[in-house]
Amino acid sequence: MTSLHYRPLQQLQDIPSDGHVILLFDDSLRYHGINDLEGDQLENLVELLRPALFSGKLGEICTLPGQAAKLPWQTIICAGLGNLESFDLCKGLQLGGLIGKHYRKHQISHAYLLPPEKTFHPEQQLAQACQISKGFWLGCYDFTELKTKNTKNTTYTLSLYHPDITTWNTAITTSYHEALGQCFAKDLMHLPPNILYPEAFCEKISELSDLGLEIDILDEHELEHQRMFALLAVGQGSSRPPRLAVMHWAGKNLDT
Repeated sequence: MTSLHYRPLQQLQDIPSDGHVILLFDDSLRYHGINDLEGDQLENLVELLRPALFSGKLGEICTLPGQAAKLPWQTIICAGLGNLESFDLCKGLQLGGLIGKHYRKHQISHAYLLPPEKTFHPEQQLAQACQISKGFWLGCYDFTELKTKNTKNTTYTLSLYHPDITTWNTAITTSYHEALGQCFAKDLMHLPPNILYPEAFCEKISELSDLGLEIDILDEHELEHQRMFALLAVGQGSSRPPRLAVMHWAGKNLDT
């Protein structure tokens, strides 16, 4: 199973020198990340992007050595936002997914994202940061459990930098958990029925009880008692007995 992680950063200096840092540009090669980068650094970066034929269209990615761009990090990954006027939340999710796939393809385990800030309203900044981050985690996903020759990295971490990350953290963490939930569902979807039969499925989802989910498992005797004869009839076509999982979510106190 792909292991995904989130790490908030409040200081730019916390990004290590060997980091792979994501910077965002529109189709006019205007930078739309945080304001902490100096003007001459951005000018040097743009001068490198032009001969690299980077146009800033949505999802376009260009990798440059940080030293050449006179930036203190090993690798700069420039990602295109496309036309800023049409860049909505759906495209933010799409962009994040393409960046995540790039990291998965090149086996880069740790990403440092400088989220959109310039020309975005504060509410848009956070919403887009959530979408791009969520897309990144989903793009990193890969089902490897049944592969006989699996030498790929399956652990990916996204570190998100923002000077006021503490006010963003709840929303970003929510997006992170949404991505984890979708990846968990994908794992279940990919497993064949000879491995994920009803009893095994119930064992898998029982892990969710640690998150505050109440799960009741009805076996064939309880199903008969509840007069669920249609479900029992379908179950007779298999050597595995049927099960019904009933899940209850009443919310959870995030402070505990």
